[in-house]
Amino acid sequence: MKNTFSLSEVFRMAEQIERNGFRFYQEAAQAAHDPQVKGLLDRLALEEQKHQQFFQHLREQVCRTSDLHLVDQDDQVELYIRSMAFGHIFQAEVDIPQRLASLQTPRSLLQLAITFEKDTIVYFTSLKNAVPEPDRGKIDLLIQEEIKHIHVLQEALKKC
Repeated sequence: MKNTFSLSEVFRMAEQIERNGFRFYQEAAQAAHDPQVKGLLDRLALEEQKHQQFFQHLREQVCRTSDLHLVDQDDQVELYIRSMAFGHIFQAEVDIPQRLASLQTPRSLLQLAITFEKDTIVYFTSLKNAVPEPDRGKIDLLIQEEIKHIHVLQEALKKC
């Protein structure tokens, strides 16, 4: 039997990635000793929370009539999107405090955050191809936000 894959599911996965990012940045900020790094992580946590709310709003708007907005008739997008969402560096199952404790320096924390942001961009780029054409620009805006996060993190990395 062929799997169906709704647009609502795509958005829910994006929301989960953003919730996981929020949790990571929030816990990383609590563990940070450097006030500048702590401030940066607090700010990124709030931005991840806003992104999650954006995806929730977009899902409610685009999928308001039903959850039958099926995409990916040959299952290729589904397989890729699911593998990205569930293989994402900040899965819900990952013990974030344990991961943070394994990081030796603020530099290693910032490098991990950059990896998270890059993975998120790849996921959102895949997501963009699964949404209706009029909503792709909205996804582009979020991709630009994630690119800004990488720039901010790279600038902080230079200062370490």
